[in-house]
Amino acid sequence: MTDNNSFQTIKKEIISLVNANINKFKKQGVEIEEIKNSEDCYRIIFHFNNCMAQIIVDDHNFSPYRFVCFEVIGWIAEKSKIIYYFYDDSETDIEEILFQINKGFEFASNYS
Repeated sequence: MTDNNSFQTIKKEIISLVNANINKFKKQGVEIEEIKNSEDCYRIIFHFNNCMAQIIVDDHNFSPYRFVCFEVIGWIAEKSKIIYYFYDDSETDIEEILFQINKGFEFASNYS
C-alpha cells in the first residue's frame, strides 16, 4: 500500500471533501452531524430531504470494507433500506474513493 492510500491520508482527504461541500449542503438544507473524529475513526451523517447518508472511515479489522463505508439510507415500503453504498477494498485508491463518495452525494441529493 502506498502512502497515498494509507488510512490517515484517506481519512484526511475525505474530511477535506466533506468540508469542501458543507456550504453547498447547507444551502440545500442538508443537516450535517459529525459523530466522531478521532485518530482511528471518522463518522459523519448527512440528513438530506428524502434520505440520509453516512460516511465511516475507520481502521478496524472486523469491517466488510478496508477503511471506507459510504451508505445512503432511504424509506421503501415504510422500512429503512440501504439504497446506495460504496465500500472500499485493498485495491481501491484514493481517487476512486473520492469519486464514489461524490457520486453518492449526487445520488442522495437527487433521491426522491
